[in-house]
Amino acid sequence: MVNHIADRFTMTGSRFRYVSITSEGREERGYIDAVDRADAARLLSTKGLQPYLLEPAGDAEKAHSGPRRGASARAMDVERLFASIHLLLGAGLTVNAAFKLAAETEPKNRYRAIYAEIYNAVASGQNLSKALSERLDVDLTVTALLMAGEASGRMHETVGAISTMYADLRLQRSEFQSALVYPALLLTVLIGALLVITFTLVPALQPLFEGTGTTPPVLLALLADVHRMLTDSPVLSLLTLFSSLASCGCLLMTAGGRAWIKSVGLKSPGLGPVLLSIARSRYMQTLSLLLENKVNMDLSLNLAAQVVTHPALRTALIQVRDDVLTGQSLSKAIASSGTLDRISVSFVQAGEEANRLPKALADAARAVDAVTKQKIDRFMTLLSPAITIFMGLTIGTLVVSIMDSLLSINDLALQ
Repeated sequence: MVNHIADRFTMTGSRFRYVSITSEGREERGYIDAVDRADAARLLSTKGLQPYLLEPAGDAEKAHSGPRRGASARAMDVERLFASIHLLLGAGLTVNAAFKLAAETEPKNRYRAIYAEIYNAVASGQNLSKALSERLDVDLTVTALLMAGEASGRMHETVGAISTMYADLRLQRSEFQSALVYPALLLTVLIGALLVITFTLVPALQPLFEGTGTTPPVLLALLADVHRMLTDSPVLSLLTLFSSLASCGCLLMTAGGRAWIKSVGLKSPGLGPVLLSIARSRYMQTLSLLLENKVNMDLSLNLAAQVVTHPALRTALIQVRDDVLTGQSLSKAIASSGTLDRISVSFVQAGEEANRLPKALADAARAVDAVTKQKIDRFMTLLSPAITIFMGLTIGTLVVSIMDSLLSINDLALQ
């Protein structure tokens, strides 16, 4: 079953074409599935091959070259899909019957069409893992789990595990976004207050300083320059604003831009450790799910590393996989790489000794999640007062400087 899952997974992985010279002097050509180009080179070197050509396979050469669906499929609530199918499978329905009933009872037309397409594909003999990967935006971990569930006949448990995984990720994102609401509101109030001062108070005070020859406060002068720029060239100001927003949008849409934003977040003193803990937890949760569903260790380590978005951690976890392939235990490889904290390493070591590694990884992930939640709460607890203090200092400094200048003008008038 393990080889069957691994062979079928090659249909969905990243594939590279290579040409190399063997130790006997023969030219060898072929394809290899890996996380990226560097990973492919490492895998080939373990086989004693040194490629002189290594490039991504063309779309026509990939076994999974079937096109994915459009925007309606990407907008599909994947978590809701797996939750619904899990409920129907638990009621005793087969996979075919579950998707057929879901298509008949789904109230939204675009979702109903996707359920129907998946049902038709499965009914015609296509595997569920392939039918979903071609029509929905699911990652490779989900595809591998479905393959394992199909091979072991545990589709109900597998679909339930995937549904729980998506629910946990949604809950984690929701908690983080909710914690950011109040700081975002404070920043909005600060920007609004500065705009009100710029367009109401500054125009009224500026003539007083110009008439007496008194130098205005630095902050007031800065706001006066902003007011002058916005009023003298409103079209140019709007174009600049829209260009800035468009640039930010393009930055978020490109892979390089998102990678840059992630790198900035990872280097932030407060946010970096939180993102690292989240990446560690996601890795252990994914690895636990894969091993629990009888996916072999090599493929499980490969897939679990792919879900990690932290660049340095991902590279180290790929090295962990290579060390395990050379014969090291997982706990020793993780401990020597420093990818996980000591508590997590202790969980992994205990799981290996008790032959209950999937459960140990799941317990370690829950422990990391608890610590991460504490870090997020602590970070947000400090962030809101910090923004409030900054807002108060900014407005207070402006008011004090203006009042001091007005008193100086009043003293000159009395003299």
